[in-house]
Amino acid sequence: MMWEWVHPTKDDWDFDSTDAIVNFASYNQMKVKGHPLIWSKDEFGLPGYLTRDTSTEDFRQAVHEHISTLVGRYKGKIHAWDVLAEAVNDDGRGLRKSLFLDKLGEDYIAEVFHVAHEADPDALLIYEDYGAEGVGDKSDGVYSMVKKLKTDGVPIDEVGLQMHIGALNYPKPEDIAANVRRLADLGLNVSIAEMDVEIRQLPGDLPQREEVQRKVYHDVIAACLKEKGFRNITFWGFTDAYSWIDSWYAPDDPLLFDENYEPKPAYWGVLDALLGA
Repeated sequence: MMWEWVHPTKDDWDFDSTDAIVNFASYNQMKVKGHPLIWSKDEFGLPGYLTRDTSTEDFRQAVHEHISTLVGRYKGKIHAWDVLAEAVNDDGRGLRKSLFLDKLGEDYIAEVFHVAHEADPDALLIYEDYGAEGVGDKSDGVYSMVKKLKTDGVPIDEVGLQMHIGALNYPKPEDIAANVRRLADLGLNVSIAEMDVEIRQLPGDLPQREEVQRKVYHDVIAACLKEKGFRNITFWGFTDAYSWIDSWYAPDDPLLFDENYEPKPAYWGVLDALLGA
């Protein structure tokens, strides 16, 4: 549902793939989370007709039209939307430089949440980011931003912690739990939004690396499940046959099922966590 794919030119929309997903989910009594309405990275996800030469007025109109049309089309069919992704600087100090920030100013975040809420008042609206799972500068920056949004009455319902982590060096589960707790204390739901666990940098053979991966999945999810504000988990894929990590970084085995679609130790670690084991 990224802008460049579903809305590739100013006047053209392509709903074939999104309709297929939503219709499949409806038929099978599944819920759908839309992702993402706005991704705060200029080089990814935006169509060519949105440029820095676009006037502020035209840009704002395009943003409003895109959100209103997409959310409105699936009103009552998509129960939650990732309204905005990755808007906070990695050091937690202020907002990431982007076309949205340049054109609309710092208030663009509140603005896009209000537009999405107007299009479907019953949908849950989510902010999500990476590197803000535990305790640190980035998570402090995200916390400060969403706290202000809540104080200002912006219709934000949830924070998604992406949870792209490596088994060699990942946030301590107790720090993740503390972060979930403080976000929940603001009146927000908290979720794991894009979880996968890289293992290529671990020592040992594949069974040894997969056992470490099992423990990471288990311990992180178990810690989150103990927090009252924690609501759901999304894995960023389910089989190692298809992972964004392979093309962006290096071949890895970050998911719950192997390339033959067989459950890995990570699958059983997640299941144990869900069952309280």
